Amino acid sequence: MTANIGDVPPAASASKPFHTVIIGAGITGITLAIALHKRDIPFTLYDQSQNFTEIGAGIAFSPNAVRAMEACDPRIREGLNKVAMGNLWKEKEAVYFAFLDGYTRTEGKEDLMFSIDRTGSPGEKARGIGCHRAQFLEEMVKLVPSGSAKFGKRLTGIDEVAVGEGVDDKRLKVNFQDGSSEWTDCVVGCDGIKSRSGPEGHILTFPVAKGKLMNVVAVSKVEGANRSVMSYVPSLKFASQFRDDSRPWPDESRLTLPSKKADAIEAFAGWNPTVNKITDMLLGNLDRWGIFDTYDYPASTYHTGCLCIVGDAAHASSPHHGAGAGACIEDAAVLAEVLLEAKHIAQNNNGIEVSVLLESALAAYEAVRLEPTQWLVASSRKAGNIYDWMDPNCGRDPARMKEELLWRHHKIWHADITAMIEESKQDLRRRL
Repeated sequence: MTANIGDVPPAASASKPFHTVIIGAGITGITLAIALHKRDIPFTLYDQSQNFTEIGAGIAFSPNAVRAMEACDPRIREGLNKVAMGNLWKEKEAVYFAFLDGYTRTEGKEDLMFSIDRTGSPGEKARGIGCHRAQFLEEMVKLVPSGSAKFGKRLTGIDEVAVGEGVDDKRLKVNFQDGSSEWTDCVVGCDGIKSRSGPEGHILTFPVAKGKLMNVVAVSKVEGANRSVMSYVPSLKFASQFRDDSRPWPDESRLTLPSKKADAIEAFAGWNPTVNKITDMLLGNLDRWGIFDTYDYPASTYHTGCLCIVGDAAHASSPHHGAGAGACIEDAAVLAEVLLEAKHIAQNNNGIEVSVLLESALAAYEAVRLEPTQWLVASSRKAGNIYDWMDPNCGRDPARMKEELLWRHHKIWHADITAMIEESKQDLRRRL
């Protein structure tokens, strides 16, 4: 559409930096907001909820995620340090996964199949870092400037408006359900995924909340072709139970539904006594979660014009690598830096249209992030099958399982965020 110039606020210029609207105030959106604020890039953060909220219990960060936090803003890492929880056993502080056979019905100590140590860049040892989501969110919110977030705003549409005669001179009008709107130069969608995109199970535990709570993830399979995933989260000891289920998710508007402790107990009846004790610890009224990924319907592009998607909105993955949140933070680091490069170019070149510059910046972000994030989605599915003894190449063979998982985890952990950022900047300049 074409608008009257008088109806549209002035476009960005060397004296007036471009403005970005962020849709979604989860971990991805907040991280990006903090990163843009540090780089003096104007933004407004919108969310349909009434305040900053984060669902879930435990969240884990691998070394690449921590490096990406530091690239966004070192204060994010400092906030994580305040709520982080590593392995409580000193001799196991570098252990990422210890795989024990909890399915075979034996009394006493379960057999250790193998373990995987967490490493950072090659040769670097790094602790496993976990925390409570709500506590991490609380620390991050402190870094968001007052007045930059607006709540109760449900996105209904985005209009691309040609300003004046130039075909490349455009602005975006962001429209909300309450009838309000905002003019901006760039829109970033961080609103997550809202669509479905052996023992055949496994159990994962790690401490959160400074060791006061235990996060438990237990995976089982229900016969059927389609995959939906459920978890159960009690209010004191946190647990997640993931199940393959042939039935479609019953409510597309919500990712959590009510459930009961009896459902978790039934799913793991017949397992090792230790597993049965864990399910017995759960409280009565639980939450049932839907976990979805984009493997079957991957995004063909992460941007169009001056609109882009990041985090789960672009590449939601299953939780089996414990790397989804880290990938979202890497997205934010790359996008913030390539937008900073665009800001510098705009300040030194008054002749370039802002919309052309931003489209090129978002294309550079996509060029760096699309392939590795879509690989992560596929690899996370593969990892889930390995954990559940469902992978035809690994079966129940500990050596094959470890070999297959190790190189996948190392590919994630050793990702070089500095190189990604530099590549995106060079790509941007090549496009102009």
